Amino acid sequence: MLDYLDTLKAKPRHVRQQIAVVTTVLLSVLIVSVWWEGRNSEVRASDKSVQEVSPTEVVGNIFADMKNSALSQWSETTGQLQYAAEQNQLVASVGASDVATTSAIDIGSLNTNP
Repeated sequence: MLDYLDTLKAKPRHVRQQIAVVTTVLLSVLIVSVWWEGRNSEVRASDKSVQEVSPTEVVGNIFADMKNSALSQWSETTGQLQYAAEQNQLVASVGASDVATTSAIDIGSLNTNP
């Protein structure tokens, strides 16, 4: 950790400021997420029955939800990329056959013997 801090100290000031801002935003989002989920868990718990939700369970649920969301987005994105690749291959194969046909016609028109 101290080595990492030494490498940060060696970086220019604007880079250190960017790292500080990103770190601050990420930690703030984490804290607000835990607070929000804890608040919502208390509301859901009071609706059903009285049950205690530990902070570690809340954080675990947040990360599990984020993981599931990321995985579903990943699978959707890879599916779209595969579809786009298939469409590009289809267009390329149609384009290649058009070029082959055109070049065969051009060659045939050049080889005319009287």
